[in-house]
Amino acid sequence: MEPKLLLSAHKPLFVSCNSPFNEKPYLSVKSHMPMSTIRAARSQFMGEGLILGNKYGFWSGSRKNRVVVEPVRAAVKRRKELTFDNVVQRDKKLKLVLNIRKILVSQPDRMMSLRGLGKYRRDLGLKKRRRFIALLRKYPGVFEIVEEGAYSLRFKMTSEAERLYLEEMRIRNELEDLLVVKLRKLVMMSIDKRILLEKISHLRTDLGLPLEFRDTICQRYPQYFRVVPTPRGPALELTHWDPELAVSAAELSEEDNRAR
Repeated sequence: MEPKLLLSAHKPLFVSCNSPFNEKPYLSVKSHMPMSTIRAARSQFMGEGLILGNKYGFWSGSRKNRVVVEPVRAAVKRRKELTFDNVVQRDKKLKLVLNIRKILVSQPDRMMSLRGLGKYRRDLGLKKRRRFIALLRKYPGVFEIVEEGAYSLRFKMTSEAERLYLEEMRIRNELEDLLVVKLRKLVMMSIDKRILLEKISHLRTDLGLPLEFRDTICQRYPQYFRVVPTPRGPALELTHWDPELAVSAAELSEEDNRAR
């Protein structure tokens, strides 16, 4: 049944009488079907559920017909890549071992006490509760713990780790000239002839730079570049422009073809 719309009757329109448009018309709406008022609960956007209808429901007096509209809350699970996760975990362990070795080789006799290693706990990113003796024993092929007295524990590298370290230093010394040329070319290609050390560290593996390149290569060749402070952090700045290095590989290949 359609709802009926009843309007109050207006006075006939005569010139002598007052205009009905000056009066406020009376409007009444009546319906033969009960209709409850639609009320929307105040809620934050995509927050609490939106309830339509009064407390007894919508279009009826029963609570069973209450309409509840709620946003969809779907939990997005990250898909694990076991191969990638294993590589990340191994890389973390390798960095920790190399950082400990870097601290160890800085000692005069390449031997250090566990108490002295505790001073570098924050630099190594270790928690306070983690014991160094348990950490070093996880890598028996790299570190060897030596007992000196009842309460004195020192550690050093094993003979095999010492041999690999010396061989690594020899290879680095042979390739250092090539690494310096790579760094010079990289800085020369920048707009301001300056690159943040943080950005260079992202390319450390691709360039073949050692882990401690900031303290070694970047400091040994002031005639080529130097480390300068910037608002965004330390950066490597070029100090000498070499026109021979400012030649692309395509130009070198073209010159070789002409020579042939």
